[in-house]
Parts: sequence; structure tokens; C-alpha cells
Amino acid sequence: MEEVAVIWTETAQQQLQEIYHFIAEESVIQADNVFERIVSATAQLQEQPHKFPPDKYKTGNTGDYRAFEVFHYRVSYKISPEIIYIIRVRSTYQNPETY
Repeated sequence: MEEVAVIWTETAQQQLQEIYHFIAEESVIQADNVFERIVSATAQLQEQPHKFPPDKYKTGNTGDYRAFEVFHYRVSYKISPEIIYIIRVRSTYQNPETY
């Protein structure tokens, strides 16, 4: 399978920034660690976009929306033929929301 581009939506970028700043209030080192692990995991999607299970919180999901967790953060993404979109990053401590 040919590698596809991984693109972060503006919403997902903003959510990751907010997570970073929240963690950095306690520890910049830990904030850096969480940030790097999330970005690294999303970069790996280029080679294996179907690695993670379908997102159970996406209504009407036909399998093109998937999700995974890093530490206590849930990353949701959409697979299209040429691009993987990172669509949101949420704390697993928050109440799950369908979308």
C-alpha cells in the first residue's frame, strides 16, 4: 500500500495545543512527552492507516473513521483514499461524545 499524507484539522491542532498547555502547567517535560507520543503515533498512520479499530463514537461509521488512545487521550481520524485526517484529540476522562 502506498503511503498517504496525514493532515491535522484546525480543530485537532487546537485541541492538541490546549492539552499541551494544560499538562505544561504541571510539567513541561511531561507535556513534551505526551505531545511527541501523540504526533509520533499519528505519523505511523501513513504506513498502517487501518491499524486501529473503527471509532465507536462516530455515528454511521462505515469503518473510515478510526480512533486510538495515547496515555489518556483519544485521537480520532478519518481515512480517505489519499489523505488521513486527524479530526480530534480528547481526554478519555471527558464524557464520550458521538459526532
